[in-house]
Parts: sequence; structure tokens; C-alpha cells
Amino acid sequence: MDLGISGKWAIVCASSKGLGRGCAEALAAEGVNLVITARTQSTLEETADHIRGKWPVEVKAIASDITSVNGRAEVLEACPEPDILINNAGGPPTGDFHDWTIEDWQKALNANMLTPIELIKATVDGMRARKFGRIINITSSAVKAPIDILGLSNGARAGLTGFVAGIARKTVIDNVTINGLLPGPFDTDRLRGNFEAVSKSSGRPIEDIRKERAAGNPAGRFGTAEEFGAACAFLVVTRRAISRDRIYYWMAGLSRVHCKEINQTKVSNMRIIAISMTLLVTLLFITSPARADVTGVWSTVEGKSHVKIEPCGDKFCGNIIWLKEPQTAAKVDKTDMKNEDPKLQGRKILGLELLSGFEPDGENEWDDGTIYNPEDGKTYSSSLTLVNPTTLDVKGCVLMFCKTQTWTRVK
Repeated sequence: MDLGISGKWAIVCASSKGLGRGCAEALAAEGVNLVITARTQSTLEETADHIRGKWPVEVKAIASDITSVNGRAEVLEACPEPDILINNAGGPPTGDFHDWTIEDWQKALNANMLTPIELIKATVDGMRARKFGRIINITSSAVKAPIDILGLSNGARAGLTGFVAGIARKTVIDNVTINGLLPGPFDTDRLRGNFEAVSKSSGRPIEDIRKERAAGNPAGRFGTAEEFGAACAFLVVTRRAISRDRIYYWMAGLSRVHCKEINQTKVSNMRIIAISMTLLVTLLFITSPARADVTGVWSTVEGKSHVKIEPCGDKFCGNIIWLKEPQTAAKVDKTDMKNEDPKLQGRKILGLELLSGFEPDGENEWDDGTIYNPEDGKTYSSSLTLVNPTTLDVKGCVLMFCKTQTWTRVK
């Protein structure tokens, strides 16, 4: 399928492997000339040679640190007037925010917020003057569903998303769109490295961990760099202003589109459907069918507590309304003693908001929420699935590691 981008020039950051390489190869397959970047010369040249050998496009390989002033200057010297800019950089380390220094924050902000902004600033005016430009920021699903141990990533990448939400409203009139791709778990070196770390700390076989994590995804597997690249290529289609200021939450065989406005498009519905089928995703431009009712009172595992789920604005929340053991052995009401915030450790468990921020997603699912666990004082990204009128699956996740509990309806 011709996306109309043959002959264009693209800068693809951090593209020697992983999702960046997936984007570069998908663009090359559409006839786009490339400037690819990475720190490691040998890996970058290997990727460049592979692309040159497979597709008749020009490829410039710039081995540099894109997060540095000199690195960006080298890339922009090789391609001063790109038509397409794919911002991408490795994520900062995980950890506890108490341990992060100002230097840690500065590194995270520089790599995952300021570097993309500097590249946008250097290229967007030329795009507007030429009346064509496509900018995609590859960030993380944690932008939509923040996770406590990813605070450096949450803060920096959410800041980038907020910046883009403002500037994209000004550029779209000149046929320059800026969008975000928020990948879930994809089969990359980074994911495999995480599995190795978990295997080492837990003593479990890597393959067992991999199968368990894959089963927690809607498609029952991890996404591939090729699928991600196809999504990336779709967003740079030349037809005017398909989308701007959107963030796309991407997983294997699934996309979720979050935006404040849906823009008019000059691409026919049949073309959108055809492209979406090619990508194995469905863009959510249609009204959802009637949903099952998740509201009511639910008994948690082993009947330790009852949670009342009800609407809170346009979302759904859940509060603890009953405890099997509401008091300690000393006959004192149980409090949130394990909360990481000392100011909240005195609040009572009874009446505590356990679930928050869930949005309907299909007939019997609610997603993009969080669940708080008083037993460890931590908050996890979460989703709800109504298996039947009396059974609710509650999933909590940290990164790509998920666990599901089954709750039973009380009333």
C-alpha cells in the first residue's frame, strides 16, 4: 500500500535496534530516505547496511549521542530539512524517588524531554514553510498510566507530552502533525534484559517468566518491532492532518487512542480501515457498544474486604466499605501504616479509595486505572474485566509484570 511518502527524508533517533529500528525499516519500505542515529558505530553501520541492501533508499548513519548538543548538531548537519522526525531515546533507570538526585532528574529530562523539544525546535519551522511535516515521539505507556518506580520516566515523558499538546495545535494548520507512540511490552533487548534480572533475583527460568508476562497481554504475546514500525509509518501518511496531539498506546495487535479532540480527515474511511487491518489494530473512531455494569459491591480475595465500585465523574472508582478484620489486636482501627507518604499513614483503611481512574474500554473492560495495595503501600496500574455478572478480574501491573485477582459480587 502506497502511503505517499516515497522520496521524503526522515531522522530516526536511537534506530540501530529495537523499536527505533522497526520504525526506520518501515519507513525505508515506503521509500523514505533515512538519517539513523545511535551511540554504537558498529551496530549502527550493520543496521544501515541491512536497510541499504533491502530497499533502494539513501541511508546516512550518524554515530553520536543525540542527547548532546554536538550529537544533535551532527545529525542536523546530515539532514537540515527533514520531512519526518522520529524522536526516541532509552528510558532512565527505575528506582525510589527518595534516592534520585538533581543530577538524575536532569539526565532524565535532558534525554526524554529536552532533546526531543530541541529537535522539534530545530526542524518544525522548515516543515511548516514546506507545508508538510510529521513528528512522532516514542515515549512509554507509563505516560498514560504512571508507575511509581518509573518516576523519572513518568515526569520527563509526561512533560514532553504536555509540551506537544500545545505546539501541535499551532503546527497542524500547516500540515505538520505531532503525535506520540506509547509502547507497551515489545520483544526488544530491553525487555529481555528485564527478564534476565527477574530470573536472577527470583531463581525462576527466564522462559517461565516470559510466558507468564506474555499471557498478561491482550494478544497473549509481546509486540514486535516490525508491528511497531508499521504503526509509525501509518502516522506519517501524506494525506493532510489525519491526527495531531494524540497519544497512541500500542501493544501487540492492539492500539488505544487517547485524545481531547478528533480531527476531520481527508482520507477515506475505507483507506483508514485498510491501513488499520494491515497493522493488525483498530483505531477507536467509533462508539463503543453497550457495556456491562461493573458498579456494585465486590468481595476481594478470601473475603478480606468489600469494595464499592461506582462512577466518579466520567471514570470509575472503588472504596473499601467493609473489612473482615477492621481492627488490630490492640482493638485500634487499622490505618495505612505502609504508605510511602508519612502524612497518609494515619488514615483509616476503612473508607480508603482502592481503585481510581478507570475508563470504559469495550463491552466488559475498564482500563487505565490504578489500584492501591495497603499491604505494601504501593500503587499499581490496573484494569478490570467483568467475566460474568458476578465475577470480576482485577489486574495490577508493574512495568510488564502483572498479577490478576478474582473478586466476587456481593450486591
